[in-house]
Amino acid sequence: MYAKIFWAALNKLNNLNLVLPKQGIVYQFILAIEDTYPDKAQDIRHNLCQSKDVTLDLLIHELNNKARRNNPVKAAAFAAKHNTNNTADNQRGSSRGQGRGRCSQSR
Repeated sequence: MYAKIFWAALNKLNNLNLVLPKQGIVYQFILAIEDTYPDKAQDIRHNLCQSKDVTLDLLIHELNNKARRNNPVKAAAFAAKHNTNNTADNQRGSSRGQGRGRCSQSR
């Protein structure tokens, strides 16, 4: 939700030929999420003070992950989507069996 609204606001600014510098965009995004995610905003500021490369795309990705982890339905759906190790197709063997059936060569 925040990301779509924020991108729309940036596009409106661009249409008016008012372009913010890259760091200005990051700071504005921090201000936009600060009330809802105060801990995340503080972490981002800390990363900026340590001269880590923080981009808007990275912030949005991390915020979406945080929202997904806080929503049990989305977390379960995400886990099920990415857990392919326990599906029925992966548990089947590549052959039909090891026994001596009717078609066995040594009778």
